[in-house]
Amino acid sequence: MLKLTQFNGFGVLQKAAAAAVCTALPANTKLLVHSDTTDGSTVFDDSSTGGHILSAVGGAQHDTDNQKFGASSFLFGGGSDAISATNSSDFNFGTDDFTIAFWANWTNGISGLKIFTSLWYSGRRSWMFAFDRNSNQLKFFYTANGVTAFNVAQSFSPVGHTQYHIAITRKNGTAYMFVDGVELGSAKPMSTDFYNNTTDAFYVGAQGWSGTPINGFAGNMDEYILVKGAALWTEDFTPPPLTYCSAN
Repeated sequence: MLKLTQFNGFGVLQKAAAAAVCTALPANTKLLVHSDTTDGSTVFDDSSTGGHILSAVGGAQHDTDNQKFGASSFLFGGGSDAISATNSSDFNFGTDDFTIAFWANWTNGISGLKIFTSLWYSGRRSWMFAFDRNSNQLKFFYTANGVTAFNVAQSFSPVGHTQYHIAITRKNGTAYMFVDGVELGSAKPMSTDFYNNTTDAFYVGAQGWSGTPINGFAGNMDEYILVKGAALWTEDFTPPPLTYCSAN
């Protein structure tokens, strides 16, 4: 951006510092889903280098009433509403460090066990991230063999119609959970080599089960990012104030 000022009667062009328009995209980002579109649209795109083809399932759509950034956010009505991607090694974490983060707003009630995102099917369970209203906890479930599930959990009591930045990271076998950049509780061990699910779809907004998403989140989500190979945060931080820069 250029600013015109006066010096000794002559116009002098001065270069002003350009304001940031987006947050730098972290290395190893495998999925980035923005919204910022028209109300009711069912077109979802991956703005990372992963290039995943995304599909709206059930009633999943963009909504212009409860966004964190831009013109819209993702709207899920619960149940089978979700955004899906075909199976990929990008979603199989193994023993890798990783980060999953997004904005969530409970706009359709808060009840039961509802899933934010998952690679989780009957007999082929890998991982899923959820909120359990019954215990008021964020829970991250995982398995080593596709069947026997373990979880790390931290207390959290959301209020409806409120924006929350929610994140989980794993670094060197230790898991960290955050809400609005503040670590919940203390870090938990999670060194398990997650089951390698090479068959089933990945979901934002629900878990898979026998080919159908279930237990979907009821509300709005925005600016979903998944990083494989790096934990972006292991201590308190300030959530990004802008959307991430697209890779494409």
